[in-house]
Amino acid sequence: MGMLFLVFGHLSAFLIPRGVLLWNSHPVRLIVLEVTAFIFAIAVLIGLGNLIYRRLSNPRVAILTSKMDYVILFLLMTQVVTGLWVAYNFRWGSSWFASVLTPYLWSIFRFQPDTGAVSALPWVIKLHIVGAYLIVLLIPFSRLLHFLVVPLDYLWRPYQQVIWYWQRKDIRKSWFPWSVKRPLNN
Repeated sequence: MGMLFLVFGHLSAFLIPRGVLLWNSHPVRLIVLEVTAFIFAIAVLIGLGNLIYRRLSNPRVAILTSKMDYVILFLLMTQVVTGLWVAYNFRWGSSWFASVLTPYLWSIFRFQPDTGAVSALPWVIKLHIVGAYLIVLLIPFSRLLHFLVVPLDYLWRPYQQVIWYWQRKDIRKSWFPWSVKRPLNN
């Protein structure tokens, strides 16, 4: 949830910078936005830490984790840490993102990069920008590619039925009313 909120926040500042600047024109709304984004970033930091710990400590998960997964997790952790650093040390990031970085990003999409405004930014912001470029660059070579495929067929497909090949009497009692429809394998 936190990651989606942060991505949506960056995307909204990129797509509708005037709306973000208009929203930020009231100090209370600006503070609420900045504090909320900072809290979500801390939640993402904790979640990524838990994910990395699980991948390193659980042997079943460690076997399935590729080197690219570790690279992506390291880049995501670097992004979150630098993003928190930027948010804490260089306040009102949503406003200067909308006014400084949005024109720079649009110049890249127009294939006429204008690095004038970005070159004056502190090095930690530049590191955050380079980290974002690296993540976008590595998406096709990682499992992150799956987020580009929206699983709309889950809306109308039937529920998946899992059939265990264990002793069913030991797993659950057939007389126990655990669901609306009783399974067919009992």
